Amino acid sequence: MWNRAQLINQLRSHLKQYCPAALAIFAVRGVGLDSREARAVLAVAPDPATAARL
Repeated sequence: MWNRAQLINQLRSHLKQYCPAALAIFAVRGVGLDSREARAVLAVAPDPATAARL
């Protein structure tokens, strides 16, 4: 459990610097970064340019 929380915090920190729009999207929908939906979106669009094309 501790390891999972640590990884989510690291992901949140990296997204805040690299692609803050992803944090805003998941916060608005109420979907956490550890959800299936978030993992699917990040897998399909690993960078901001790819995400913009979606």
